[in-house]
Amino acid sequence: MSHIAILLIILSATLHAVWNFQVKRVENILVFFWWSIVFELSVFAPLIIYILPKSTVDPRAWYIVLASGILSLLFWVLLVSSYKYGDLSLVYPITRSSPIFVSILAVIFFKERLSPLGVFGILLVVVGVYIIPLKSLVFRNFIRPFSHLQSKAILFAALAALSTSFHHLVDKVGTRFFNPLVYVWLVDFVGFIFLSLCIAFSEKRRFVRKQWSLNKWRAAATGILIICSYSLIVFVMRFEKIGYIISMRQISIVFGVILGNMILKERYGLIRFIASCLIFIGVFFIGMAE
Repeated sequence: MSHIAILLIILSATLHAVWNFQVKRVENILVFFWWSIVFELSVFAPLIIYILPKSTVDPRAWYIVLASGILSLLFWVLLVSSYKYGDLSLVYPITRSSPIFVSILAVIFFKERLSPLGVFGILLVVVGVYIIPLKSLVFRNFIRPFSHLQSKAILFAALAALSTSFHHLVDKVGTRFFNPLVYVWLVDFVGFIFLSLCIAFSEKRRFVRKQWSLNKWRAAATGILIICSYSLIVFVMRFEKIGYIISMRQISIVFGVILGNMILKERYGLIRFIASCLIFIGVFFIGMAE
């Protein structure tokens, strides 16, 4: 892998961690996230309008887009819910641990085989996720298995990771029918429609104008960060193997923990840093084993 590709992947990972950091910092996170998606979709809309009419699309592909859009909505809601109850340095690494579910589901649905390196990677991720909620590394905390699963933050984060796994499996089929950039935009657009309906028919609609007046520039910046983070990955995918790219991009897990500890002043920094490193290394091994 070239040095330029590595730098672009690290930049993408940094931007991904930063937009999650921005989302965590605001009140009424779901409405703020909605505004961020508005900006994200708006920036790419002219390009999609130019490309899509020139594409020949199998009608069945639209069902894939619909399914993936619904899974996007589910992930967004679960992500926002987890940030409502937990720290960035706790939630973000768990939500990014989805490759372990992807690997297991790929074995079940696509009859793929796990290599020894992949199995070792899964074990490292499991250990990291197990450690990250602990308040100290004393022995009695290790022998109380799953006691921390009572936390809503961890539950929602784990469900977010699981929903992302199903999302990736659907996308594995969907990207066969579309240009990757067009596909992601369409999926986000479908998810955005459903998210808009959720907000419109709930009490959160009262906060739409307030979030615009308070955080429009931050929402715009977050939307642009989302776009740039993914665009860099799409660009690198043209030259490098996707498994290597996705694996290396998970360094964002460590960046997210650092942002939470150093800027948001979240507690248990050393434990969460160690756990995030284990999760990153495990996810990296899973990607390398593909």
